[in-house]
Amino acid sequence: MSERNTAVFLSYASQDAEAARRIRDALRAAGIEVWLDQSELRGGDAWDQQIRHQIRGCALFIPIISAHTQTRLEGYFRREWRLAVDRTQDMADDKPFLVPVVINDIDEVDAHVPGAFRAVHWTRLPGGETSSAFAQHVSQLLERGVLGSAASSSPRQSSSVGAEYERAVTKHGSFRRKTAAILVGAAVVITVGYFAFERFDQPQAGPSHLDDAVISAKSTAAAPSARPAETHSVAVLPFADLSPGKDQEYLSDGIAEQITSALAEIGGLRVAARTSAFSFKGKAVPIDEIGARLHVAHIIEGSVRRAGDRLRVTVQLIDVSNGFEVWSNSYDRKLHDTLAVQEDISRSIIERLHVQLTGQEQNALARPEGTDEEAYDLYLRGRHAWAARSPAGLQRSVEYFERAVEKDPKFARAYVGLADALIVLPLYTDARPTDVQPRAKAAALKGVSLDPSSAEAQASLGYILMSAERDWAGAGRALQAALRLNPNYATASHWYGDYLAAQGRVDESIAYYERAARMDPLSATIGFSLGWLYMAQRRFDAAVTQLERASELDPSLIDARLHLARTRLLRGENAAAIVGLEDIVRLSGRRAMHLAFLGHAYAVNGRRAEALRILAELNARRREIYVSPLSFAIIYIGLGQLDDAFHWLELARQAADPWLTENNFDPVFDPVRADARWRKLRREMGFAD
Repeated sequence: MSERNTAVFLSYASQDAEAARRIRDALRAAGIEVWLDQSELRGGDAWDQQIRHQIRGCALFIPIISAHTQTRLEGYFRREWRLAVDRTQDMADDKPFLVPVVINDIDEVDAHVPGAFRAVHWTRLPGGETSSAFAQHVSQLLERGVLGSAASSSPRQSSSVGAEYERAVTKHGSFRRKTAAILVGAAVVITVGYFAFERFDQPQAGPSHLDDAVISAKSTAAAPSARPAETHSVAVLPFADLSPGKDQEYLSDGIAEQITSALAEIGGLRVAARTSAFSFKGKAVPIDEIGARLHVAHIIEGSVRRAGDRLRVTVQLIDVSNGFEVWSNSYDRKLHDTLAVQEDISRSIIERLHVQLTGQEQNALARPEGTDEEAYDLYLRGRHAWAARSPAGLQRSVEYFERAVEKDPKFARAYVGLADALIVLPLYTDARPTDVQPRAKAAALKGVSLDPSSAEAQASLGYILMSAERDWAGAGRALQAALRLNPNYATASHWYGDYLAAQGRVDESIAYYERAARMDPLSATIGFSLGWLYMAQRRFDAAVTQLERASELDPSLIDARLHLARTRLLRGENAAAIVGLEDIVRLSGRRAMHLAFLGHAYAVNGRRAEALRILAELNARRREIYVSPLSFAIIYIGLGQLDDAFHWLELARQAADPWLTENNFDPVFDPVRADARWRKLRREMGFAD
């Protein structure tokens, strides 16, 4: 027996001896001392005392769980398990000891194991086949156990094992080295030969199953700033969907998003915006890199498992500086308790971060009284569909939100969601603005009336009053109210920037866009909006840098590529710009506004016939579906046919085209700015000269 107490004890059913020997051999090959009883005839006082002595003295206890242990409800291995569990009662909570290994396809929910086994991660080694990565994992646990509390406060830094998802096992919680790569918000971890088996009822969170491919953790965005994170700062990563059918992503995403929104209401806490935090979804990224890129001191991750009307939510709060868990918990509830779980999690996190709450903030955290659970489920489905920003997704989100408010007419957030979905429909679909804007305004007003203290409701109302109503005074008041109510709400800063830019106050607008970008640094939408304004200021190098970064953050965001091509056109890189615009038109399925900018580029480059062909295509299309009049105006401006351009600009004004309202600062309108008709058009849109 080792005097340094670094041996591991393998406990197994006799039928699993071969698998146990494979695990033993792999661990011994890595220099790990393994105690493994190989007696075929077990029993007797001397033998029993030896086993008890080894379990009391081992550094780690590895129970092998299998189909055999599942069917054998009696056996000496169960006594070994019980002895190991008893020993944990004298251990510190963060001391690693139990390391369950599963060698068959056992249903974790029904496994016949002690409750303490369920409180830690399980590792799956089919047939006992053991990789070097698992052996290294055990070595690290042994090292931590030997170092004791010193390791907890100042761990030795280690490099990632390939692209490994590394989680050390503790009695009640978990520890993650700061350099270990994690796979965020997906039910997979990186292939390294073993994986942590996420328990339905364990107090830990995160990914659980292997994917066959190693996911690159390479960052495509600009390097993170060296700016230190504030102590009271946190990011909520997308929760993993561990449901049997993997069909509850809307719920796992929704819970994480609503926790983000709740925490963002707290003035003493800086919370990374949802867009930036969710940008890590499905990516293997070291925890310290996530913290650096989001400028936060703490990370929250979790998982959701739904089985019928039962819900299991596990959550962890991790200190980015050292990778250690600050707090973790698991919640077993009925599905209708989802809102209560979110409130409990938010309050626990705030308590652990020692943030003082005002009375108003206490009230903001409270679950809305009487919220219908079915309506809330529909709301989460709507937000999930809305976040995709696809035409089909937006249509589905409208349907979900409408069903939610029908189910619960006093559910303020559902009205806000409905307003948000309706107001962007014309930007992503062929919806006619005047068909959806009145409905969007009504939904936003209802949301504000039900919850005047909601920053989201005020911001949505402000955006609608600006883009649809051209009520500049009302829009300004609502957006400023949103900024006061929740200074952490990046969207409010973004939309207030839109409000200023629409009025020609581009320099002021940039300040709010940059503020939004600091709060939501990985938002491609905010990034491309900022690049667009740089383009309008003729800061072409800055525009290219910003738009390229936005395209890297979200390759599917075609508008970032659109304005990148347009910036190159303004810089005189005509050939490259036209090639880029042609590619965008193809990728977007020939959307009208993308065709318009391609037609404009053809026109200013003397390719008149091609510009006219696009005009003809748009004319033919408008006989069947709505096509923004602004599309025609943009091409006619490029052709220099200003009378025709103003005819279509006036039709766009009458159609309440949001693009014209919000983006009249755009350089495409430069050729008409000196024309009296432009000044008249702006006055009719409510702008001062």
